[in-house]
Amino acid sequence: SAKQPMVIPLKLGLLDGKGRDLALKDAKGKPVPGNLIVLDKAAQKFVFGGVKEKPAIYCNRGFSAPVKLVTNFGEDNLLFLAKHDSDAFNRYDAVEQLSMQSLAASAQGANAAPDALIEALSNALDNAALDDAFLAQLFSLPDESDIAQRIGKNIDPDAILAARKKVKRDIGTALKDKLAARYQALTS
Repeated sequence: SAKQPMVIPLKLGLLDGKGRDLALKDAKGKPVPGNLIVLDKAAQKFVFGGVKEKPAIYCNRGFSAPVKLVTNFGEDNLLFLAKHDSDAFNRYDAVEQLSMQSLAASAQGANAAPDALIEALSNALDNAALDDAFLAQLFSLPDESDIAQRIGKNIDPDAILAARKKVKRDIGTALKDKLAARYQALTS
């Protein structure tokens, strides 16, 4: 009944406004070895030095800990990470979070197009350095049970199914030319 804090090693990344990795230093300017912080208390505060502009931050780079983080990253921050993070896991996770936000909102009646998700996927298609298998994972939307879990209560399975279809249709419509070009490039 009285849960104790567990030790969680988290590898952090700070990105400047152009998407470049910043060196992680503690408040005294000393480099943080491996960009790794260790959470071992119920509440902790970390202060980093040498940061001249507000960075985009991401935790759990390289999936350093087998945990699911709950963050309050806004759509703009997630889109920035999806476009610029050098860590493939974090790029994937940012797109996954954008997908989940779009799907959950759509399932709950929002009628807006998933613009940030479409922009992130479009950018990924334009990035020749990304592996085709990785791109396939980016385009795999969360399934209905994950969306239901995200919504939590008052779940409407029909609305969730309709939301997945709508978001797929929105992505397909917006990116049809790029997707067709990629398909043609891969058919040998």
